[in-house]
Amino acid sequence: MNKNSMIQFFRFALVGISNTAIDFMIMNLLMILSGITGDIWFSVFKSISFLAATINSYIWNRRWTFGREPGFTFSEFTLFATVGAIGAVLNVGIASYIVNGIPVPSGISNLLWANVGIGIAAISVMLWNFLMFKLFVFRVQ
Repeated sequence: MNKNSMIQFFRFALVGISNTAIDFMIMNLLMILSGITGDIWFSVFKSISFLAATINSYIWNRRWTFGREPGFTFSEFTLFATVGAIGAVLNVGIASYIVNGIPVPSGISNLLWANVGIGIAAISVMLWNFLMFKLFVFRVQ
């Protein structure tokens, strides 16, 4: 990995931290306000929180991480949305499988287990997103 790629990955990781914070905050707010930490509503809430984090990701990664000029083209946005949709399916699927498919370990609350699922999903999708954004979405033309 060359120096520029390392800088991009570092910036991507920082943006990812902010995305994860947004994801966790919105997800926890929805779970706490509703009292729901599982079933189909978990997946609905996860989709909402992931969408908010993805919008943040596009704005910051486009300009700061990959150094693109302000604005966007339809084809770039379509490609970003496609990569993001695949990432969303992976993210929601992984989190939902952990929360709904793996029994909550004894001594762990449902809320904590939901957060474990969210964290594992975020880490799992990080590499996919970086590579796809770097190689296909924000590549230098």
